[in-house]
Amino acid sequence: MIEVIHNPKGFESSYIEYLNQCFGDWGSIDVYNWYFNRQVGNLKADIMILKKDGEIIAGSGVSYRKVLLANNSRITVGIMTGSWTLPSARGQGCFTKIIEESVAVASDKGATFLLAFVTENNVSFRRLLNAGASLFKTYYLFSNDNTPLPKSDCTIYSPPYGGEEVKRIFGRLMKKQSGFTHFTYNFKEWKLQFLDRPTKTELLCINDTCFAIIEKKGIFDRVLILSFDKEITFGDSIKALLKRSINNERKLFLFTTSKSWKDECVNLKFGYIPGHLTTLIANENEFVKVYPSTLGVTKNNVDKLYDPPSRWYIGAWDIQSGDRV
Repeated sequence: MIEVIHNPKGFESSYIEYLNQCFGDWGSIDVYNWYFNRQVGNLKADIMILKKDGEIIAGSGVSYRKVLLANNSRITVGIMTGSWTLPSARGQGCFTKIIEESVAVASDKGATFLLAFVTENNVSFRRLLNAGASLFKTYYLFSNDNTPLPKSDCTIYSPPYGGEEVKRIFGRLMKKQSGFTHFTYNFKEWKLQFLDRPTKTELLCINDTCFAIIEKKGIFDRVLILSFDKEITFGDSIKALLKRSINNERKLFLFTTSKSWKDECVNLKFGYIPGHLTTLIANENEFVKVYPSTLGVTKNNVDKLYDPPSRWYIGAWDIQSGDRV
């Protein structure tokens, strides 16, 4: 029988060891603190570990965010974060148990939904699908050795870090996300989320009008956020960033919920892995507050959350890579 221990005291260093054992170079205590001890809103992340016959076999976390739905309802969501299972314990139902416990923990915190970001080829995706999760398509895009150097005349430079440009990005994104379902932040939270991370970040300006925040991770330049206006298109922006990465002998990575962004990147010969934002109803009472006409909906009947004609349609998400944690 699997035993679950919630928020164990003094377990940080052991949790980091297990994550690094399962995922390679996951990170250090600084990364752990950013994931699990940094608050967005008023809720601190929850940690759980699983034991069998007294031995630790798996663990996971649930972090919390505020979300503004397309219908202008503001809700709390839980996000499955940093889940791992030791190789010797795989195939024993650990992740299924983690899903069940995560829903319960998120419900106790008043979260309407439990979210998870997964690629379609990950075994975790199948477990979440079996749990009844509703699916919203996402796209993981990356340059590789077959990605040609694009033509681009755009100029890229680094504006003053933390200057007015950062506030300009923040204000522009809030306007751009109107009508979409998205994570919400105050300016301090947003800066911690996208710029003040435990890994190195760069603030870049393209043609004096488009802004990008890049995270350096291994051989990849990860596009945490891309903010542009009518003077420069997404295609122009991504070509400029791709040219810069290739010239620096690096790879470019992009996560998006935008199909048009995905199509543009595929045309540039990016590699592509389909993914999903999975969504489970965590707290039915909170769900009914948002959708009063859904009294008959249960946690096992959530397939209409991303069906536009549905009366309980969540809306289309606008999420970029830096939002995911």
